[in-house]
Amino acid sequence: MWLRGFRRSRLVLAAAMAICVVVAAAGLWMGRLPFGPDGRLGLWEGNIWRSEPSQRFADPYTFSQTIHGTLCYAIL
Repeated sequence: MWLRGFRRSRLVLAAAMAICVVVAAAGLWMGRLPFGPDGRLGLWEGNIWRSEPSQRFADPYTFSQTIHGTLCYAIL
């Protein structure tokens, strides 16, 4: 019985990885850089007055956007 669950987990993981690869390929195809505009991989950009926060994984607005997105989803 546990083997069926293991196979399903592997299938879900493979599907998620395939989706990530397709999205990354589409971004590269559209001309997006894999790193930020300065050529470095950054997880956080704290300076809100520069253009880099939108290119990073997290910025000072991440918490607010997460909370507002969750609340809007809950309302709908």
